[in-house]
Amino acid sequence: MTAAMTSSERAELSKVVRLRAKVAKDEIGQREARLVADFEAKLAAKYDAQDEAWAELTKEAERHIAAVDAEIAKRCRDLGVPDAFRPSIAVSWYGRGANAQKERRAELRQVARTEIEARGKKAKVEIDRHAVDLLTQLAAGALGTDDAKQFLASMPKLEALMPPLELDEVGAKTPLKLVGAA
Repeated sequence: MTAAMTSSERAELSKVVRLRAKVAKDEIGQREARLVADFEAKLAAKYDAQDEAWAELTKEAERHIAAVDAEIAKRCRDLGVPDAFRPSIAVSWYGRGANAQKERRAELRQVARTEIEARGKKAKVEIDRHAVDLLTQLAAGALGTDDAKQFLASMPKLEALMPPLELDEVGAKTPLKLVGAA
């Protein structure tokens, strides 16, 4: 593909690739902010009991609970428990579910921000990787010798430089200390 390109075409394309990568990475901050805002909107959502999605179910639950409460009232009367002191049962609607708890919202926010940040970092790496791949293709098209092509391919792979961490390896670096051992 790149072998038929002129040197000036390669230079121009190299500039465009670098510029596009820079703009794409600059846009990541905007995307992160948008994702945080979207998550906050979801976290703040409240669901009204009268919403058409579940209004009929809510009414049905209220009918069933009213019948059960009437049975509780009847049994209390039979037992001589005054109405003012009798137990009762009612339908409760939680429009936010677990998100009504401040601590839970804070926990979810922290997880969301950490995940969005990690995705942003991953996106930056992917943009750089793609730019490097394109620039490498441009450079490879200009190479005429096998030595030059071999040199271009000589970069070690990340997996070779950073193999997976094994539990035994970490354990050996942090020996277990027994409490009370001499």
